[in-house]
Amino acid sequence: MTRTWLVAVTALVTILVASAPAAAANVTVTQGDDRASVNRADNLWYEVCDREEDGNGVYGSFWIPNVTTFTVWDTNGSQAGCANGYLPAIFAGYTGSFRVCEDDWGAEGSMTGGDSCSQYKTF
Repeated sequence: MTRTWLVAVTALVTILVASAPAAAANVTVTQGDDRASVNRADNLWYEVCDREEDGNGVYGSFWIPNVTTFTVWDTNGSQAGCANGYLPAIFAGYTGSFRVCEDDWGAEGSMTGGDSCSQYKTF
């Protein structure tokens, strides 16, 4: 009886662990070919990449509601290499959101009056 009970408990624990959602380590957002990502498993490493040769700058906007915003530009345009580093330490204690934007305000054909941005994604 004890062995049967032990096997049943072990099976239940295995099922629960296997069905638990894995913590998202790396989260990425895109706007066209431009992208930004945050890796929570790597101490909030971020990367912002301009991947379009269109003359428009690209930036990532990282946000903690009612606390702070941190903006990073990929300053070398669409050339190889991306802006990257670690988010400020204050982000470590919070759940934040971020998005990537293309600085195309006033671009020909732009009717929105603002930059083109991805949706916010939680990290």
